[in-house]
Amino acid sequence: MLKTQYHRGYTLIEILVALALSGFLLVGVLQIFINSKDIAKLTQGFTEVQDSGRFATEITSREIRRADYWGCLRDTTAIFDHLDQSDDDWDASMLFTGESGIDGVESSAANLTFGLIKIKASTDIITLKGAVALGDLVIDKPYMTEGSARIHIKDASSIKLGQRLLITDCSGADLFTNTKNNPSTGVNHNTGTVQNSEVSDPVDNATKPMSHTYDGSAQILIPYTKTFFIGENPVGGHSLYVVEDQSAPSELAPGVMDMQILYGEDLTDNRSVDQYVAADAVTSMDKVMSIKMEFEVESANTQTSGNKLTRTYSKTTNIRNRTL
Repeated sequence: MLKTQYHRGYTLIEILVALALSGFLLVGVLQIFINSKDIAKLTQGFTEVQDSGRFATEITSREIRRADYWGCLRDTTAIFDHLDQSDDDWDASMLFTGESGIDGVESSAANLTFGLIKIKASTDIITLKGAVALGDLVIDKPYMTEGSARIHIKDASSIKLGQRLLITDCSGADLFTNTKNNPSTGVNHNTGTVQNSEVSDPVDNATKPMSHTYDGSAQILIPYTKTFFIGENPVGGHSLYVVEDQSAPSELAPGVMDMQILYGEDLTDNRSVDQYVAADAVTSMDKVMSIKMEFEVESANTQTSGNKLTRTYSKTTNIRNRTL
């Protein structure tokens, strides 16, 4: 007689227990995934704010350190300005005679712009001026007389036609536009329109004669003006921007929401800071020895909390050319 075999399946209770365990495991896996995603967001946010914060502090510190350098010239009132201020391409940023190398705006007003970039209201603005040495250029003989148009230089290949230049020795300086390039013999400072300029929007010279004769001890530099501000960026956020001379604003560090500046002023003429004050409280920008910058930086991505990650970076920098 054949025996009947019985095959047992899962009971309802076993199925429910298995489903419950599977559910717990799935919840755990999902929680791990969510936590990993949150950590990735947090890591990305920290990276964004650190990159922008460090870059903002480093680049402004570098420019502050070298601001107000004019070769061996100590007083910018000694700069004789040849530039034609009636020229359509002339801009106030080109004014260096009698100017301090430092200037600032405390808590900017609403609806201000630099070019097409809107400045964020209530943030500070800082302008730095100075000059950069143009290599090891040497004034060559025959030394020019005051009325001549040519400054003889052994190798002028690094100088562009239409470029603004500052020639200086310890007794004075002249600011002019290079109106004619001859790499082997030097540069010119004639009046009249610059033809075939190698730079955009060259400014004509209003006068030709130099203030005095320069010899081999003179130095040729490129003057500059740089203005740093917080502006609205193309993606609807805010960034640190710079305007150099007449150029359009350049975005330096995204996510910078605020810039606050304090100026360290020497009130006792001993080359040390006696007080840190805002721009509108500075007695004289010529007495500022160091500058304290503070940036508030925000991440581009939103965290799980619904807020963006923010962090504040600050740095105090000496103006090297005033404290040495």
